[in-house]
Amino acid sequence: MEILKEMTSELMKKIYTDETLRNAVAYAHGCFDSKMNFLHYKALYWPESYKVTELQIAEAKAEKERAKIELLKNLGNKLVFVGMGCTYEPRYGGDPCNHRIRTEIMNNKGERFFIEVGTVCKGWGMRIDFSINRTIEDECGADPNMQGKYYNYKNLEHRVDLPDYTEDNIIKLINKAYNCNFTEMVADDYNLTTDDYISTSK
Repeated sequence: MEILKEMTSELMKKIYTDETLRNAVAYAHGCFDSKMNFLHYKALYWPESYKVTELQIAEAKAEKERAKIELLKNLGNKLVFVGMGCTYEPRYGGDPCNHRIRTEIMNNKGERFFIEVGTVCKGWGMRIDFSINRTIEDECGADPNMQGKYYNYKNLEHRVDLPDYTEDNIIKLINKAYNCNFTEMVADDYNLTTDDYISTSK
């Protein structure tokens, strides 16, 4: 039987310095018995699990929101990706350090795109899972027969001839393929979703 540790007030202080712990508490899930009676909330923080209260969850969510607002104030017009995969230690300079990242961008002409890139299973190569023209998608509406008009923009999805998975190469690819002028890139793994920010080229 699993033994949960109590989330002490001392440990809760760490949510202000440890984003992984903060998010684990903020996204704690409910636990129930075999008759679906609620037992407690559980925060998964590998290799530990913690029993948390609604007040602790609320505190962690408030801190996450504060951190998001602070981050958004300082992004400027950077190319901002949201981490969707597992993080890892840098393998080389400019490594995004997440296996799968995505962003919404607005190019120099005011056209909007959704892009998801990542690293290949072995090696340093780059892959593109999605390259979607959101502007055309909005024009086409929900008609599934029109997906070919906005999916796989510039035939970038699932290509095997892309450069290494580095921040510099990602910026160059985005600028060339989508008509942008980005010079800096940020990959955020803890604070943002793609609904929070559109990377706008200026």
